[in-house]
Amino acid sequence: VRRRFLMFCDTCVLVLTYFFAIFAHNLLTPPAMSLLKFWAALAFAIPYWCLALYANGMYQSMRTRTYLEILWSVLKAGVVTFLLLGTVIFLFKLQFMSRLFFMLFMGFGFVFIWLEKTAIFMSSHYVRRQGLNTRRLLVVGTGKRADEFVKRVDKHPEWGFEVLGAIDDEPGRGVTRVGRLDVLGNLEDIPKIFHRDAVDEVVFVVPR
Repeated sequence: VRRRFLMFCDTCVLVLTYFFAIFAHNLLTPPAMSLLKFWAALAFAIPYWCLALYANGMYQSMRTRTYLEILWSVLKAGVVTFLLLGTVIFLFKLQFMSRLFFMLFMGFGFVFIWLEKTAIFMSSHYVRRQGLNTRRLLVVGTGKRADEFVKRVDKHPEWGFEVLGAIDDEPGRGVTRVGRLDVLGNLEDIPKIFHRDAVDEVVFVVPR
């Protein structure tokens, strides 16, 4: 559902980009041309943009990604779309396609997609800092690596991870806490914990 929603948002942004590029083209090179003159560019750009964004992980979970990673992914998707769409125009000899419009359309497309992803990225972080849209984790491991993992998660509330507790993977040592976490049981107790608590993910942070 989230992936389809993001694709729908990208499609709406590209449609807006198309009309914005037409408007800018008409301002730069009058007389005004029809709104549907370059509809083929939009028809090809939407699937190309979506495929390129998908290939760069923009429709997967971005909880732990940084803003620079988001920008780099959008930039790569923009370059791929530019090359694919330019190839189609060249191979099919679409001579009616204005070079100025093509450059405006691709330039505005990159800027608008980048602004959209930035808005989603920042709003998602804000929502998670308020304690919403969280994922509940169960950590398997009681050693130093598990403790460091929990501390790292605690430093990033924008990731939206809620750590419920730790599972002792080596029972018999008498470990009762991992940092701030209580040890909830051992590996055999995991099914009972699943029935008792809502757990989204289990993270294994055990010795190599």
